[in-house]
Amino acid sequence: MHPMRDDESRYVQECLLSMRKYIFLAIVSFFLIERASAEGWTPTTSVTSVGQYGQNAIFFTTEDAVGECANKNKFYYRTSDASDPEKFYSALLTAFTAGKKIKFFLHNSSNGGPNCGGENAQQIVAPNYYYISN
Repeated sequence: MHPMRDDESRYVQECLLSMRKYIFLAIVSFFLIERASAEGWTPTTSVTSVGQYGQNAIFFTTEDAVGECANKNKFYYRTSDASDPEKFYSALLTAFTAGKKIKFFLHNSSNGGPNCGGENAQQIVAPNYYYISN
């Protein structure tokens, strides 16, 4: 076995450095992708507006950017059953008028990412997962 020449040694060092960069980028990408499709409870935040579209759709905005769509402060919920939106709408109005904080559960869509709709708002898939607190 012959000793490594300086140019071979430099080549090996450059390859190792390049591999480290790719490994670093792969790890960072994994965490960014994981965050982009995260499903779970939002941080606690204040409700800044509440509205209703027609009989079976509500929307609301939050003080903090807790969503995963382009408009991280806007959310909506739609259903053919008018009773669920009324309950959620009441809870949102309570939090809004009483100045209480709320957190709610965000579900992923079937493709694994957030459910983004009109005005880049995130859809609340199931409005029966929420907490109101001080």
